[in-house]
Amino acid sequence: MKIGIDFDNTLVDYGDAFRLIAVEMGIVSSDFAGGRDTLRDHLQTNSNQEQWWQLQAEVYGRQIMEAEPFPGCVKAIETLVGDAHSVSIVSHKTERSYAGNYDLRDAAIKWLEKAGIAALIDDSNIYFLSSLEQKLEKLRELKTDIFLDDLPVVLQHEAFPKSSKGILFDPNTSVGAWDGFVIRNWTDLPACVDALAGQNSSAAPFAHARRLHPVTGGINSHVYKLDTDNGAFALKIYPQPEPDHPDRMDCEINALNFLQKEQPDLAPNVISANGGKRSVLLQWLEGKTPQQMNTTRLDAVISFVAKLKMWGTEVRYDEFGPAREACFAPCQIADQIQSRASRLKSSAAGLDDFFQNEFDPVAQPVLRDCQHLALYDLEIDPQFQVLSPRISDCTTPLRTARAN
Repeated sequence: MKIGIDFDNTLVDYGDAFRLIAVEMGIVSSDFAGGRDTLRDHLQTNSNQEQWWQLQAEVYGRQIMEAEPFPGCVKAIETLVGDAHSVSIVSHKTERSYAGNYDLRDAAIKWLEKAGIAALIDDSNIYFLSSLEQKLEKLRELKTDIFLDDLPVVLQHEAFPKSSKGILFDPNTSVGAWDGFVIRNWTDLPACVDALAGQNSSAAPFAHARRLHPVTGGINSHVYKLDTDNGAFALKIYPQPEPDHPDRMDCEINALNFLQKEQPDLAPNVISANGGKRSVLLQWLEGKTPQQMNTTRLDAVISFVAKLKMWGTEVRYDEFGPAREACFAPCQIADQIQSRASRLKSSAAGLDDFFQNEFDPVAQPVLRDCQHLALYDLEIDPQFQVLSPRISDCTTPLRTARAN
């Protein structure tokens, strides 16, 4: 596929540079709150377009070498190039700054070299254009299949190529409602490109993908809803596995396949998995997060746990790996209590009085006495280990694993 990428605020993370330099130039006061977009809107609303141009010149010219690539950006481009995609940079960037005192394109090339991106993208595939119209014309000329940009005005422009899927890069969730394709971070881009290219599964061609949006609420993994002419799918992207811990991705795939075998309507079907991209494509199941627990939902949870106990008699004790923080011996329970208490003490100063006067006086003597028990280090026999649920939204299983 031909993939185009914008430069400023898509590759380059200017952080708080716009506000800091605006304060330095006397454009706004030191108590001004907001980043680039807030400043731009503030200046343009107050007919200070010229000040906005001057500010851009300082940030994109003098200060650009202080800026960093967005996290995961270089690795994602390396992955895309390694997957044989043709990657180009297409940016609206004039040759000289507004006052003519900076060579903006030369500064950008030097930044690409410093960031290590120039080593991945050939000079002949880097385009700086003097106007938005020229940028859009270049995209049509290149026949890009996908173009990543942080500005809705580019992707919504009537001249944006109809054959190209425009992905909005919105790391700060600042755009709001967006009826199209959007990602929040660079780490997810390679897996999202695969999904849009239909490379996740030969059984699910996505030539007519219509929408890709992050699903909020996850902590460890990122989930996207992919709407296509063939229906909706969930794209889940997992973090890299941690040393000495079960792989979340493998655990969930095994659990979902197990649940599909036992009761197909209970969990989404796994369509495909990509270990290299740490992604899984799933059947999309509609639902919503319950705002409060009630008798019906509690009954559903209890029913699910009962089914797990019944199904657990049908599997070998080693068919699933241990849950992430499973405890198989009293000493492991004691270690986990102390570990969690230690993390709370270091991160929640407001609990100092509770730990000193209530928790430690009771817990510490008990934990010390437990060390003298004969069974303190004895692990429970595998035949007595059972399937243990991890419940999401009170009713939906995310993972089953062996636990005590």
